[in-house]
Amino acid sequence: MALKLDISKACDRIEWSFLEHIMQRLGFADEWITWIMQCIMTVSYSFKLNGEPISFVQPKRGIRQGDLLSPFLFVICAEGLSALLDEGESQGRIKGIKDCCELKNVLHTYELASGHAVNLSKSCVSFSANVNEVDAQVLADCLGMNRVNYHDRYLGLSMYTGKSKKQTFAYIKDRLWKKLNGWRGSLLSNAGKEILIKIVAQAVPLYTMQTFLLPKTLCDELNKMVAQFWWGKEVGKRRIHWVSWKKMCKPKSEGGLGFKDLYAFNLALLAKQGWRIIQQLNSLVAHLFKARYFPDMEFLIAPVKSNSSFCWRSITTARVLIQRGARWRVGDGLQIEIWGDSWLPRDNYAKVLSPVPVGVHHNLTVTSLMVETNRLRWNMQVVSQMFFPEEANLIFSIPLSLFNPPDKLIWIKEPQGNFTTKSAYFVARTCSEICGDIPGHSEISTEIKLLWKALWRAKPKPKSLDVQKWRKPDEGWLKSALKVEGISLPLLAETIAAREAALFVQQWKLQKVILEGDALLVIAAIQNDLDVNHGPLGHVLSDIHLLLQPFQQWKAHFVRRDANTVAHWLARRGLTLEQSVSWFEEPPDVIVDLLLEYNLNS
Repeated sequence: MALKLDISKACDRIEWSFLEHIMQRLGFADEWITWIMQCIMTVSYSFKLNGEPISFVQPKRGIRQGDLLSPFLFVICAEGLSALLDEGESQGRIKGIKDCCELKNVLHTYELASGHAVNLSKSCVSFSANVNEVDAQVLADCLGMNRVNYHDRYLGLSMYTGKSKKQTFAYIKDRLWKKLNGWRGSLLSNAGKEILIKIVAQAVPLYTMQTFLLPKTLCDELNKMVAQFWWGKEVGKRRIHWVSWKKMCKPKSEGGLGFKDLYAFNLALLAKQGWRIIQQLNSLVAHLFKARYFPDMEFLIAPVKSNSSFCWRSITTARVLIQRGARWRVGDGLQIEIWGDSWLPRDNYAKVLSPVPVGVHHNLTVTSLMVETNRLRWNMQVVSQMFFPEEANLIFSIPLSLFNPPDKLIWIKEPQGNFTTKSAYFVARTCSEICGDIPGHSEISTEIKLLWKALWRAKPKPKSLDVQKWRKPDEGWLKSALKVEGISLPLLAETIAAREAALFVQQWKLQKVILEGDALLVIAAIQNDLDVNHGPLGHVLSDIHLLLQPFQQWKAHFVRRDANTVAHWLARRGLTLEQSVSWFEEPPDVIVDLLLEYNLNS
């Protein structure tokens, strides 16, 4: 049996004394309860009569609708009803669905204590198929509620999804049609239509799409309705669609208008729910799904059974987006399987393609590829023997932390490593095997993309650029410039350079250090102005922060490339050397002229 209760004047009838006693029983601090009660009891209202405000009215009960505290206070009051039901069950007064009279008494007791009155005419009850028709009707009459086969919607979402999902979510199509039909008579420009479509029309199904996967046929019909509104369809007339909706859904950088393909965006929203389950295992929804569907395994490999809920089926459909956009960041290597997980820094396919050698277990973890001397390093001999040369070089390019943090699953489509719906939508657009014929990866050349971006972002007056020069540090400070050559990825090179600079300055007795580089993203991350700890290089940045902790003062400065030329030439000179070299007092010849130039211009 399932009850759907309607509370009459839910916020206006809450008794203040009941709310205060509930908070006391739940263990809230007395001072906190006093603050909350002062917020509630000091409210006064004024009414307008003939346009003039009259004297104030002081309420004796109720909470304000629209106040940010009100939803939480309402839930706290509802704990009283839960406590009454638990008490009735523990005392044996409520043992099954046939104790409806006792349940009605509990609701009456709750009404007398809290002021919450159940509106029986708007409440309803449903029964499972195991209850026969006669008993179900008798129990419904005992409760004084209407009997329904199933509850339609709760908090705006369908509680029951039958075989026809298109029919279940048909109300979304009706709501969109009402909005579009109300705009047809308006004289709107193309810019106005674009704003209405993006901000209002395509936002209608978003709430439902965060929980359920809409049928692709329904999404196509919604897209068709929006396209007809864009091209100006009138009653009894059909307008020509000069450009297909697929092309209009492309980003503006690819020549489209940036409209969303609803099915691809639906998958991106569901992938976000799956990512939350992976990253927030202590959350209530993660505990619920794990206990029900994958108690002894990981979310990404959990099976979908025939009796699984439609919500779970929807989320698992979007797992392919997570598998394409997620990658393991190597820490200690204990959680990553060499041949089973995605961990190689490769865009198209992050899993290992090299075959499993004879005599090697296929569940071997990445930690077996490492060797620890004074710090954790890759075992060059083992990696070279087990993998193809290309994959061995990829493994050697993966930086290892100095402090052996645990492995972490990150989202590689964002520099910060955090999942975003925007990047997941891009993955969905390029994922043809799951999204079908939705707009896939654009075949437009890079030059054309840059041209479109320049056109959309064109400004009448470009900013003037000031020439920046290198400056000497203040007395008592040691300045360490960041630059490493020979690493293909610029961001990786700058981050490794920052860590090597932090290691280098540790041997000096000075307590004031400046790290200077021309990579704004790295400098901002070192300054903690940008959270990239979840990104591919987050563990290296954590190493930098730990290495800088012993210093009395430290700074990280960003300079443009024209002020970092000395570090650039020193890094190039380092490529020609077979071992590490340090210069003290006398600089190398390759930078003497640059230093003299800086001194003359300073």
